[in-house]
Amino acid sequence: MGILILLMVMTGLLLISIHNMRRFVLLRQRIEKIASPFYRGAREMMPSKQERMKKKYITSAKQILNYMNVLTAETTKEFTKKLSNAGWLSKNALIVFLSIQLISIFAGIFFGFALILFVPSISGKPFILRAILLVLLMWLGYRLPEWYLSRKTKSYRAVLRKSILEFMDLYLICIEAGFSNDKSIERISNELMLLHPALCEQMKILSTELRILPNRRDAWDNFADRTGIDETKVVAQIIKQSEQLGASISQALRAQVEMFRSERLSYVEHKAMRLPILLTLPLVLFIFPALLLVILGPAIIRAMEVFGSGGS
Repeated sequence: MGILILLMVMTGLLLISIHNMRRFVLLRQRIEKIASPFYRGAREMMPSKQERMKKKYITSAKQILNYMNVLTAETTKEFTKKLSNAGWLSKNALIVFLSIQLISIFAGIFFGFALILFVPSISGKPFILRAILLVLLMWLGYRLPEWYLSRKTKSYRAVLRKSILEFMDLYLICIEAGFSNDKSIERISNELMLLHPALCEQMKILSTELRILPNRRDAWDNFADRTGIDETKVVAQIIKQSEQLGASISQALRAQVEMFRSERLSYVEHKAMRLPILLTLPLVLFIFPALLLVILGPAIIRAMEVFGSGGS
């Protein structure tokens, strides 16, 4: 009897403890759910170690560039346009690019001195040749970032050209549905964000400038300069004229879309017509010799056997 009473007491205590633990877990989940926005804000206010290092690098690089008088007005204007044409739209892109270019120049100088001083076949050369080698490596260090930038610009413009037709189709649909220009751009940037993030990023900047700048023509001009392709320049010109004159742009945009489609089709046909010419070299070098060997090989072996047996 005493054992039964003890088991009942222990069971009751276990059920009470389980109930209290369940209440504790539920209360803790509720508290974490309520306090999570505050914790998230605190984490955002406290930058990570990587962000602190990045900020320190940007600050140091900016001080060095200002000390060396590299960040002039002309340099900023020139490289800001080049970087935006390559898709680098961050506010620190100019400082990062110029600092990398400066590091590349010093790396070329260091590598040149290392070759001149520690490579016997080069250190024994005349002074003029060693100086030419050092200048050449320094020039390569200066030009390598710009070559990379030009390649990125070409690839970025190719991505924008692939996206511009879908943008114009949706823009035409929005305009014919009664949307304004600003609302159309916002709607298209939200719809195409996953498919064409590069063009949507440009459109978000355009939408912001349309709301901020006093002259809307400047916003469209900036959009055309940032992208750097002919298609956006034509679209910007059409929309500027329509906003200035108050005319409908649906017919002009539809004609322009058809022209862009015909140009893309002609480009694809041109690429297809080049294929036979491009395949000629591998055909002659790799496929044709193998084909001759397969066709003429047995005949040559047979002729060698015949002539060999006749000579013996």
